[in-house]
Amino acid sequence: MKFFFSNKLLFQTNKEEYGKKFWSVCFSAFFVFISMQMLTPVVPFYLKSWGIEEGLIGIITGSFMISALLIRPIVGWRLDKGSKKKIFLYGLFLFSLAVLFCGLVSNIYLFSIVRILHGVAFGITSTAVVTIISDLLPYSKLGEGMGYFGMFNGLAMTIAPFTGLYLAFHFGYFWLFFISACLPVCSILLVWTLKIESPSYKRQNITFSKERESLLKQKIYEPQAFPASFSILFVSFAYSSIINFLQIYASEKGITSNIGSFFIVYAINMLIMRPIAGKLYDKYGPTFILIPSLILVGVSIFLLSYVRSLLGLIFISFIFGIGFGGVHPTLQALLIASVPPTRRGVANANFYSAMDIGMGGGAMLFGIIAQRLGYINMYRLASIAPLISMCIYLFWPRWEILKK
Repeated sequence: MKFFFSNKLLFQTNKEEYGKKFWSVCFSAFFVFISMQMLTPVVPFYLKSWGIEEGLIGIITGSFMISALLIRPIVGWRLDKGSKKKIFLYGLFLFSLAVLFCGLVSNIYLFSIVRILHGVAFGITSTAVVTIISDLLPYSKLGEGMGYFGMFNGLAMTIAPFTGLYLAFHFGYFWLFFISACLPVCSILLVWTLKIESPSYKRQNITFSKERESLLKQKIYEPQAFPASFSILFVSFAYSSIINFLQIYASEKGITSNIGSFFIVYAINMLIMRPIAGKLYDKYGPTFILIPSLILVGVSIFLLSYVRSLLGLIFISFIFGIGFGGVHPTLQALLIASVPPTRRGVANANFYSAMDIGMGGGAMLFGIIAQRLGYINMYRLASIAPLISMCIYLFWPRWEILKK
């Protein structure tokens, strides 16, 4: 069967940039992810200390992701037209200022505005950095490189929430915001002196008419990114059922202690799996790693509907971590391989926008399902989403740009 992604490389590069620049940008992204993840669990507590009601807290915290979602397509379009490094640096500067002012303002309206600007800054930096990474990687290292890059994000997700809560409750909210504002400055210092350019490519067996290229340049979405974007959308959709409702579901099952063990085991397995998945992608192709990973994600979510003990929950987290750790870097590498280099910015914006929509939409839909049908049926329905993602990978028609 021929899949919509070809295993043959569409472009070749003679630029060897799998060294200092790659790791510098990875650590730069790591500091941004740490800063963002440290604040995520703390902001609701911070607003609660002001006497803000839960409904308004939800709106303010949600505005962060909404603003990031709305800015991504515009950022992706600009990345393909201008200097990626400058856009990344502008985003980091805005990120640092926004976080600092979050800790300085004492008015809820000003905080809401600053939080929206923080979301805009995160949308800029997160879209820019993954586009820069994809430009630095040679195609022979695309899967492995994306795996290592994803590992930095996963590591931030593992250590940052606990660190943020510890700083807030032991040293005060101001010092948390101050430290979080300093981390993007570290990112700026790491990339300030780097010479980052888009690599030169030789196109193989692919022709674009001037009319088509002109049309593509006017768009803020990339059709060739749709398969990978829709795939990650449904995976994120399923993931939202765990991140938002697992603790409540476990409590209903009588699992009230050490629920954090699920996320620790999941995070460790994901961290280990991401670079391994990248190497397997480069050696054996996407199908070898993506199909089993999607099956593991679906099976693990389905098994949650039968969990009765903490031991069973940890076993499921082990399976889920392996599966989810294989899915993300593989889809990210497929995304980069399926679009022209001049459209990587827009493609990455589409990809991460799909993730945002999946997380937000899944939380809303599964909340309604859980209320009406119960958590058991919710997880059984959520397990279908990774299978839909697998069908997208297997049966989505090949796009014109990928045909010889």
